[in-house]
Order: sequence, then structure tokens, then C-alpha cells
Amino acid sequence: MADFIRALAIGDIHGSLKYLDPLRRIMEKYEYIFVLGDISFDRNYGFFIKIINELFTSLKNKVFIVRGENDPEKGLDNVKKKFIFERTYIDDKLAVVAIPPLISYDLLTPLETEIAKFEHEVCNIRKEVEMLIMVTHIPPYGLKVDYNPVKGFMGSYALRRIIEKCQPTLTLCAHAHEGRNIVKYGETLIMNPGPLRRGFYGELYIRINNKPKLFSVVLSRF
Repeated sequence: MADFIRALAIGDIHGSLKYLDPLRRIMEKYEYIFVLGDISFDRNYGFFIKIINELFTSLKNKVFIVRGENDPEKGLDNVKKKFIFERTYIDDKLAVVAIPPLISYDLLTPLETEIAKFEHEVCNIRKEVEMLIMVTHIPPYGLKVDYNPVKGFMGSYALRRIIEKCQPTLTLCAHAHEGRNIVKYGETLIMNPGPLRRGFYGELYIRINNKPKLFSVVLSRF
């Protein structure tokens, strides 16, 4: 697969150590690793740092991290230095726009006004690159990737509007554990790989000969 690169998408670890060993055994074969938030639980700083250190610190891969509402807010300077943490990234293969954890910790509802502020940046970058991946913990509203059998749809209207207007190549999200799915919305593929705490993850295959192109998106599990 010399003409392809591979990427890994994981989210919703919630401090669980159950699948860290099998995850370590496969991570080095991925050039990009996308971590989609809720690494910890109840904003526990110790578990957040422990899991990041055990999984990612020794890797040479490019690791993109966004937090969820269960991850800490402060004391993250070293994480920001070591990894591509909630910021825009562009190389010759792809561009990534990462959305911070704009969700209420208490109400678990999206902070729509704050999410909407990313629309201009996403649309502008999309015009300039062949492939744009938007990385977020919160999913877009009403597209199966945000469905909870008790609460219904849990996603963001503002994020769905960004996808409608800007059409990123791929959106990676998490948060809704039962929303494990791949859907297409306009020209955008949207993946919720499901919670790693239950052994779920996602894989991306990107064709890199000539112009980079998203070739395949796969739901996987241990």
C-alpha cells in the first residue's frame, strides 16, 4: 500500500485502561492518529495525562487531540507542545481543523454560538486544499452519528451548518456512544468510530499519488 497512508480515529476512552494494550500494538502503522475527546472522566487530570503519556508520548506519528466535556481545562501546556492540540494544521497531504470541546459539562448541550464561529475558518481553508478533515468531539445534529436511544439526537446545529456550507472532506466526531456510524452529508463523510472503552475505533485510508484523496473509511473493533 505504498500509494496510501493510514490514519486511526479513537474517542470516548473515559479513563478506561481495558483496550490500551491492543491499541499500542497497532498504533505505529498509522501516520496520523486522531483523538476525539473524553479521554478522561469527570475532568480528572491524572487519568487524562496518564493515558496520553502511555499511548502517545513515544510515538513519531502525528497525533491530533481534541478534548471532550469530561477532559480537564487547565494544566495542559506540555500536551499542547507535544501534540497537535485543538488547532489548525496543514501539510502536503491534508488540512485539519480541530474544534475545542464546546459543550456544557453540566447540561451536555452544544455551545452553538461558539461552534458557529469556526464556519469562516473552515470554509476558507476548504477553498484552498484538496482534502480537509474537521475533528470535533461533538457531532453534527440529526445525522445518526449523534443518536442516543434515551436522549435522542445530541449533536450541534451549528456544526451541521458548517458541514452544509463548507463541505469538508471528512468530519470525525464522538460523544454519542451509540452513534457509531459512517454517514454522507452532501460531499462530506462523517464518522463516529464509537467508544474505545468498548473496543471500537475507526480507520482512514488516504490515496497520496498525484493529489491526496480519501479512499476508504472503516469502522473497526478489537
